[in-house]
Amino acid sequence: MSDIEERYETVTGVRIRYLTCGSGPTLLLLHGLGNSCIVFRSNIRALGEHFRVVAPDLPGHGRSDKPTDVRYDALSGARLIGQFLQATDSTPSHVVGVSAGGLIVGLIASYYPELVRKVVLVSSAGLGRELSWRLILPSIPWLGRYILPRTMRALRGVLRNLVYDDSLVTDDAVRDLFLERNMPGNYDALAKAFNTNIGPLGLRRWQAYRQRITSLPMPVMIVWGKQDNLLPVRHAYAAAEEMKNARLQVFDRCGHWPPYEHADKFNELLRSFLLDGGEESRQRPSTSSRLNESPSETG
Repeated sequence: MSDIEERYETVTGVRIRYLTCGSGPTLLLLHGLGNSCIVFRSNIRALGEHFRVVAPDLPGHGRSDKPTDVRYDALSGARLIGQFLQATDSTPSHVVGVSAGGLIVGLIASYYPELVRKVVLVSSAGLGRELSWRLILPSIPWLGRYILPRTMRALRGVLRNLVYDDSLVTDDAVRDLFLERNMPGNYDALAKAFNTNIGPLGLRRWQAYRQRITSLPMPVMIVWGKQDNLLPVRHAYAAAEEMKNARLQVFDRCGHWPPYEHADKFNELLRSFLLDGGEESRQRPSTSSRLNESPSETG
């Protein structure tokens, strides 16, 4: 098996840490709000047997920079990760996103379709407004930064809430999240990300996001956990019915993190979907100029 390498790339002044492995068609793995590429700890090496895997930490998360002068909104994230893909010679790419990462890769595919081959939305934000109260509480101004869990015990509880089988929450996973959460600037950035993207009723701008994502022109797979208690599985069924090019896979006995909980099945599902029909080379027009402009929030 290929070794996993840790690398860094600076994009518009922001230093982004990413893990990479393997060769072949590029496969972007993007985590969600409040964690890092550790969600893919059981996927990167296995998928590296078939793809050139690229798994970054979003700005404000993990070991990437945590600038104080950004809003950490989904649209800015889509633009920056699009620039990151170009900077690392990773386009066109298959893109996979979990939770908020799903929203971001969906927006990349919508605004910059020339960067993307196929899309996999995993427990994805952006397909409806409803969110768990566990996501809404940290979004409350002046409160969010102080109620975010900081201790090992509290973070173990966070991880247990993300999975169906809490025996999968290992000491290593808790320790890794603890170390990342306590890096300088993490809690300020995380509180800002919650407040910018989530309101008292749920996801902000969800209707514009949903319209964008459900209109994607390329093949899409939606993956969800039947027992997800952060984002309701009904979002997956409704979006799959509306989209023209979407497949749907719902894992039973699974919470918010299918790649973590059912790694072997998830890896095989991705391999089958992404390599279906072969991987011919395709010429794509340059997007460098458009990536230097912010996409419109009005859709």
